[in-house]
Amino acid sequence: MKPPIVPEETLLGHIGVALADHPELVATKSLAFVLQNSQTACKALSRFLKTHGPSVGEGLSYRHQDSETQSIPDIVGRDRWGRQVVIVEAKFWAGFTEQQPSRYLALLPKDRAGVVLFIAPRLRTESLWRQIIDDSGWTAVKVRSSGDVRAACLSRGHWVVLTSWSTLLNRLMEALNDAHELVMVANVQQLSGLCSQMDAEGFLPLRQEELGPEFPRRYLQLRNLVTAVTNQALEAGFAKLKIHKVTLGSGSSTEYSGRYLYLGGVGTWFGLHYQWWAKKHPTPLWVEVGGKIYPYDVRDVQRFRTRLKRWENAESPRLLLSDAETPIIPLECKVGDEEDDIKRSLLKQLKEIATALKRG
Repeated sequence: MKPPIVPEETLLGHIGVALADHPELVATKSLAFVLQNSQTACKALSRFLKTHGPSVGEGLSYRHQDSETQSIPDIVGRDRWGRQVVIVEAKFWAGFTEQQPSRYLALLPKDRAGVVLFIAPRLRTESLWRQIIDDSGWTAVKVRSSGDVRAACLSRGHWVVLTSWSTLLNRLMEALNDAHELVMVANVQQLSGLCSQMDAEGFLPLRQEELGPEFPRRYLQLRNLVTAVTNQALEAGFAKLKIHKVTLGSGSSTEYSGRYLYLGGVGTWFGLHYQWWAKKHPTPLWVEVGGKIYPYDVRDVQRFRTRLKRWENAESPRLLLSDAETPIIPLECKVGDEEDDIKRSLLKQLKEIATALKRG
């Protein structure tokens, strides 16, 4: 079923709300909206293309192609004679259909330069570029590469260009800022935020080093660290598994793997948290204070935060909040440390947290 379309005049105000289930469509229509309503943005796109390869002129008009047919491109830029000289295909993490990109190249005019522009997440440009060239069916006679931009002139004189969302949107934003088109700047900023979110949530292309034994070995080692440090904390006496006849156990899910334990008499969780590692702070090991498994109310959690002010007021704040508004602390791990050094460091950090929570 074809997804609903937000009217163009209200599109950018609905990013992330009206079409939360169709972010790719929102991004595509938003880019088309900017190009349709700002000659500054159109000229900036033409200059961007000319810098990396084809010269398509600056008097183009752009329109989003509303169609269920997959061979119809997302956005088309036409010259004043109505020829399709710029074809834009917006990608996030979906693959190509059988007719892309060769079908798009066939839509370009035979009597003048044209370009198919692909826009994708930065981390996908390398793998996507290989596929674009292989699937075009034409020979690349000139290839250029600069930062996140790849460009190739094909044997028929047309071009394919691949760039990242961030690179293209930054170029448009610079031009709009210089022209003092502040409303359009705000629109592009919203679009950039959506694209950043899509980049963060997408499946990253596999790298060779991720297929070797180091990745699973490190994962197992980190899990073993949690078990070993938990046992050391219990032996040292500042951590407990049982208070008032309530014994805590392991706490694991698809997003985390660890242990529930009492630190300073307060229920906490200690372990590997993959979501916080990916999105909040670059460390795999975390402590959560007063998580949802414990019967603490808002006033309790606020008391815990007060006791942990040292972490919140640090030069680089290390007291963060989970989605459930509970305090979470990323535990420091130093690059180059050996196993025993890491264990000592983690044990020290857990003891400091326990001591702080016990006060008051």
